[in-house]
Amino acid sequence: MHDDGTTPVRGAEHQAAEDSIQVVPVSDVSEPHGLIWKAVDALLFVGICAMLLSLAAQMVSRQMGASLSWTEELTRFLFMDTTFLGMAAGFRAAVHPRVNFVVAWGPAWLKRSACISTPSAGPSSSVS
Repeated sequence: MHDDGTTPVRGAEHQAAEDSIQVVPVSDVSEPHGLIWKAVDALLFVGICAMLLSLAAQMVSRQMGASLSWTEELTRFLFMDTTFLGMAAGFRAAVHPRVNFVVAWGPAWLKRSACISTPSAGPSSSVS
């Protein structure tokens, strides 16, 4: 249903759900700082540094004419490991991109449950 063909019309239940949602700024959300998360952050730092050093060694050795075969494999495994650890760290801090189309256009109960399950998942705090 559109009023002039461009603006979607929302029902009273959608407007009531939007009015009752309180968006918490991401800066106010406390981030867990347990021992495991400190270890994940340290592993991410070490993994990225090791990957950069391995790539630099690969480039230098290729320029010298004798390629180091183990650097490519090491870089590949470090890349996969840091990808999965980075996803976990991003999910923990709620900085991963979210698609809010379903929540924005869904029923009111879906909006309430999305805001309860993720503290920073308000309509204005996500990437659409």
